[in-house]
Amino acid sequence: MRKTTLRLSMLALGVMMFSSNVFAATENTDANIEIVANVSITENVPLEFGQVLNGTAGSNTVTVGTNDGRTIAGAGDAALVVGTAPTAAEYTVTSATGATIDMEVDTATLVSPHATIALDANFVCRANAGADQACDTGDGATFISTGSDTIEVGGDATITNPSVAGVHTGNFDFIANYQ
Repeated sequence: MRKTTLRLSMLALGVMMFSSNVFAATENTDANIEIVANVSITENVPLEFGQVLNGTAGSNTVTVGTNDGRTIAGAGDAALVVGTAPTAAEYTVTSATGATIDMEVDTATLVSPHATIALDANFVCRANAGADQACDTGDGATFISTGSDTIEVGGDATITNPSVAGVHTGNFDFIANYQ
């Protein structure tokens, strides 16, 4: 009886071991990772507000749009002058095709040896001649990359009249990053 019990126990153990292998399955799975190039930005054209006739009182805001159009508004008496053509800033942004790209502009000032003119936090960006989007820091302006995209940036400059005559220069940061 002991031999029979031992044989049955060994047989049962063998069946359990064999049956667990019968129901097991294995699938070899591939794993992939794609490394994309960093976003790169090339400035093609600077933001140019053009020439403005100095006013005597009040303040004015000169706006250059992404389409290079220029307007002046406000309670001051400054006026636009035909001369240096206004232009939106233009950049080429290179990134991974199909990626969503955030774009924003940090505010800055235009300065001369004797005066400062504020670049207001009213920047607008346009990707590939699409719709204008507010693109000040935190506005959430985005576009879908085609691999190499043209971005135009327009903005506002506020003048307090009278201003010191002369060329006022400065810079601002245009930032593009993967979302």
